[in-house]
Amino acid sequence: MSANRPQARAHHFVPRCYLNRFTTRGKITAIDLSTGARFTTNPKNVAQERDFNRIDSETAAPDFLEGKYAEFESKVAPVLKKLGNGATCSSDEFEYVLNLITLLASRNPRGRGAFEKFQDDVGHQIFQLATATKERWEGQVKQMREAGRLDGIETDVPYERVREMVANRKLKLKATTSQHAYLEIGVFDKLLEVISQRTWRWLRADKNSGGFITSDHPVCLFSNTPTSPLLPPGYGIADTTVYFPMSPLLALTGEFDGPTDDLHADVFTVGSFNARMVNHAHRQIYAADENFTFFDGYKFFDRDDLLKRVKAERARGSS
Repeated sequence: MSANRPQARAHHFVPRCYLNRFTTRGKITAIDLSTGARFTTNPKNVAQERDFNRIDSETAAPDFLEGKYAEFESKVAPVLKKLGNGATCSSDEFEYVLNLITLLASRNPRGRGAFEKFQDDVGHQIFQLATATKERWEGQVKQMREAGRLDGIETDVPYERVREMVANRKLKLKATTSQHAYLEIGVFDKLLEVISQRTWRWLRADKNSGGFITSDHPVCLFSNTPTSPLLPPGYGIADTTVYFPMSPLLALTGEFDGPTDDLHADVFTVGSFNARMVNHAHRQIYAADENFTFFDGYKFFDRDDLLKRVKAERARGSS
């Protein structure tokens, strides 16, 4: 490997080969639900973050993992194209689809954000205890210094300053991308096993339905029964459904012991599916064009209606 090899820095957390299925003449339509912005762009410009898959290793390049993901995407891309063109896939090819679903479910900004919040909350409680008194804090610092864990770190910050920073949560614990990758890879095989145990059903959209949309968090897990917000559904829990759009005219749903026959998705089915995509998106939704619609169980609404809702919510949030 050449030390001078240029390294990939813009890393997609939703593969570009997947986003390509939701384009028209190479362009994807995007709506940012956090800002209300609407734009059309190349798929390379969305659902990506700088160094998202970066690893810090003494034996591998920082973009080693990004390269491995690219290898997988080169294998799944022909399957996605084949399905998008209306053809069926073999069981071996469908395994690539299940691997893609698992990858998207386990590696995403929302999951990383949740882990970092948990890590920061736990760290804050530890710092609260460690700085409860000046004597305790000085004892902690002494132990860490003697263990060599503070080599090269400035330790003469006054206790009062440290305590103030802890009390006002000015100290933040942030996981590295390497730590995130380690956790994501660690759960992948078990999650794939659970996802593979579901029965999967193809949804084929009516050409006059407006088509399926997708998002920057396209694998959507919903409970089929009322649940507490404190107990969100898990991929191994019964009475849950996974929703995954494949192209404007094709989508998948997966349940435990669910139906396996193809479903003709009319405008109501597609609209309901799209509403789930909006509700589950991290920040943005994507479509091949602006003809998509949503159905909330009572009425249909379109792109303009969605933008009005986004702007109204932002106005309420700023008031």
